[in-house]
Amino acid sequence: MKNKLLLVLSLVFATSVQAKAITAQSYLVTDTHGQTVIEQNADQRRPIASITKLMTVMVVVDAHQPLEEALKLDFKLARKYHTHLPRNLKTLTRKELIDLAMVKSDNFAAYTLCDYFPGGVGACVQA
Repeated sequence: MKNKLLLVLSLVFATSVQAKAITAQSYLVTDTHGQTVIEQNADQRRPIASITKLMTVMVVVDAHQPLEEALKLDFKLARKYHTHLPRNLKTLTRKELIDLAMVKSDNFAAYTLCDYFPGGVGACVQA
C-alpha cells in the first residue's frame, strides 16, 4: 500500500511540474559524457553578448594566467555587476569564469577576471 501511495504521489508531482519554455534561438544541452540531449540550431553562428566581455577575456588569456586557478568570489560586488551565480559559491576557476563571461554574458564573472589580473582592474582595463 505504501509503495502504491508513493507511486501515485510521484506521478501527480511529475505531471504537475512544467519546465519553462526555452526562448533561445540556439541551444545545446549535453549530458555529463558530452552526448547531446537536445539541441536547436546548435551549428548556427551567433554574435557574442558583449565586445567588452570578449576583450576582457582576451586580455586575461593573453596574460597567460593559469586557467585552473581557483579565484575567490566577492559577492559584495554582485549587486553592481549582473550575475545569476548562486551566492553559496566560494570560488570558481579562471576557466569557469571565462565561460560564464562569454557564454552567459555574466558581468560579475568578467569583473572577477579583471580583479585577479596582475595589477588589478585598472591594469586589466588599461591592457
